Amino acid sequence: MKDMRYIGITLVLIFLTLSSSFGQVRSNKKQRATWTFSMGPSIGLMDGTRFSPTTMGAMFEPRLIFGSMGRHSSASLGMPLMIYSFKQSYGVDSIITNGFTVNMPFVFDFNFYHGAFKNTNNRIGIYFGAGWNFNYTSFGISNREGVKENYGGLNHGVYTNGGIKFGFPSGVSFDIKVYASLTFKTPELTLYGVALLYNFGMRKKRGGTWY
Repeated sequence: MKDMRYIGITLVLIFLTLSSSFGQVRSNKKQRATWTFSMGPSIGLMDGTRFSPTTMGAMFEPRLIFGSMGRHSSASLGMPLMIYSFKQSYGVDSIITNGFTVNMPFVFDFNFYHGAFKNTNNRIGIYFGAGWNFNYTSFGISNREGVKENYGGLNHGVYTNGGIKFGFPSGVSFDIKVYASLTFKTPELTLYGVALLYNFGMRKKRGGTWY
């Protein structure tokens, strides 16, 4: 019950923060809404009680930058699709866990400097945000005698992320993202991870340089 109260307070604070930011976005229309896309490898760790496998996979994130909050800041809605596989052996009976998980969060981000807009002259930027994640996980647990049990299903929970974006003189842009996906229905499927993403569509302003 304490956990649920803590989660409720967190969601209320997130809602109040987002409400105030929407007001700022509506009052500043210097930038049009634009899409950007990011893709790259990701590695994570499931925080389970019976097992804590390392996950490896990929992330693809379309992101809608829908408004400016200032000259170097914006608000955006991201949908980082994450697909992972995992396998782990543990216990005296050589129990093996293997499976895959798919995460589809909807996350509201605050973006500053590089990455705040599709056209930018900033070399480094930061962002952070929160949202809600929908998760499907399927895995099997088997022992050395070959007895296997299959598990799987849909879950949901709070998702948070943050990171740093880098622009290089050659014109390419990368993103180092850290994230946490908290699963309520099956807490042992809670996922913490980091991703290295290439940002498509980012470009320097005409005649400008990333400084």
